[in-house]
Amino acid sequence: MPFNFIEAGDEDIPKIRELYQNSRKIPGCTWNDNYPTDREIMDDRKRHSLFVLKDQENELIGCISIDNDPEVLKLSCWSEHLAPRAELARLAVAGSYQNRGIAPLLIQNAMKEAKNRGYQSTCYLVSKHHERALRSYRKMHYNKAGETDLFGQEWWCYEKEL
Repeated sequence: MPFNFIEAGDEDIPKIRELYQNSRKIPGCTWNDNYPTDREIMDDRKRHSLFVLKDQENELIGCISIDNDPEVLKLSCWSEHLAPRAELARLAVAGSYQNRGIAPLLIQNAMKEAKNRGYQSTCYLVSKHHERALRSYRKMHYNKAGETDLFGQEWWCYEKEL
């Protein structure tokens, strides 16, 4: 089934909000009413760093951001030789498309975009308790760089050279 990975447009914002809200219900997800919000959506849009995956009917089925959170990027666990790095964040998949390989597809496309932007690697944080996300990310063969307590949560830190 062909998919289209593109930068999110204003018309995609309501569906992205819906994806974020629905993702909060997944066991282990750290998101809540305070994160992610319209602020993150608009900041990502301003930086041209919010992307969506659409199916052949142009239905939005997932989203991902290339973030630049200084608190994450300054963690000491990251490999120095892989800088500059892009943080992948706020990945969400529509319920009807979960467990169908969409998360790895979003990550692969975001990695290509990061490489096109001149980054040497990508990294991300995943909750130690988010089993569904951990299963998806294992398929991507990222290296576990360490762990951290940040934003009141426990995270595994992963990175991969592009």
